[in-house]
Amino acid sequence: MVSDKARIYSGLRINGPAIILLSLVASMAFGQLPQRTADIETIFRNFLIEYVELRPETGTAVGLPAAYRTHIDNGALDDESDAGLDRLYDLYRKYHRRLSGYCRDDLSDSQRAAAELLIWYLENELRGEEFRNHAYIINPMLGFHNSFTTLMTEHHRIESEADALDYIERLKGVRKKVSQLARRLEKQRTNGIIPPACIVEDYRQLLSEFIQMDCASNPLYTSFAARIDKVEKTTGRSRQKLCDQVIAALETSVYPAYRLFIEHIDVVHQAADDRAGVWKLPAGDAYYRYCLRTHTTTDLTPEQIHDLGINEVNRIQALLMDEFRKIGIPGSNDFAGLLSNYKQVTGDPADEQYYFPNTKQGKAQTLRAYQAAIDTM
Repeated sequence: MVSDKARIYSGLRINGPAIILLSLVASMAFGQLPQRTADIETIFRNFLIEYVELRPETGTAVGLPAAYRTHIDNGALDDESDAGLDRLYDLYRKYHRRLSGYCRDDLSDSQRAAAELLIWYLENELRGEEFRNHAYIINPMLGFHNSFTTLMTEHHRIESEADALDYIERLKGVRKKVSQLARRLEKQRTNGIIPPACIVEDYRQLLSEFIQMDCASNPLYTSFAARIDKVEKTTGRSRQKLCDQVIAALETSVYPAYRLFIEHIDVVHQAADDRAGVWKLPAGDAYYRYCLRTHTTTDLTPEQIHDLGINEVNRIQALLMDEFRKIGIPGSNDFAGLLSNYKQVTGDPADEQYYFPNTKQGKAQTLRAYQAAIDTM
């Protein structure tokens, strides 16, 4: 039985595919490959440059080497306004047209694969343009708070004073970005795109706990302080000055922005109910089908995917039941009963029929068994 929260999150989209795709496109655009076709690599390069200009957070996450000579504004945050999203979809349309009409006959296999992947990604993004405000902004797992904290503490490198100043600029930019998200949140509420109450409550608690911390204990500060301390070309005085600027940015930008966002979340909470699943959203069925296509890269219907899942469960259970019988597990043809009996029969770690002995020889057997599984894969 799938939990309500699992149903909720199944309809949400993440930035991971874009990061993976951009990494591939970057390697094609800048790598020294045989049978180079300059035109297609120019398209890859230009798309990458224009994309990270619009989505600098993804540019930072991809972490392009300096040798790629691609400027990423590491002091900026993504533009989440309607105008910013319009520019992003215009970019998708431009490069979808270019690639769709490009003759791929003379490309190398790697170039052709990269082109086809990029075309699919762009086409899929354009299919989802009508749902661009469907994904829940209030999201404890994938929402702004977690993505921003990850960006700053894991992806934003601090190897120089310039990197540190970019970090501070990003902290200062939080107020603007949260204001953009708050306007979109209000639009979602007006259009009936409201997460279940449990999700709203979880997110509110997450933000509240984050800003209840003293600024000097906040991970956005402690991560920065630990890393700037390792930058050799900075003096103790300059490091302290930068740390003070981080504290000031938290106090004047980040914390006030979070408090503002909590106020908007409280308004949404008043309209939230306990219904889970994107079926309740406007055009929810169509949005669900689009999410399935995004996550599976197929055009299978929800019914086909559900039937496939049921059939796979039945197939795997039948295989397991055969294995249970081979090792002498007693019971009927009921899978749950056989599984319960299996746990009882094999529950003793000292039974060498089912466990390798806890000896040097047994450990060697264990390693060989795992290596055999890995070789098979």
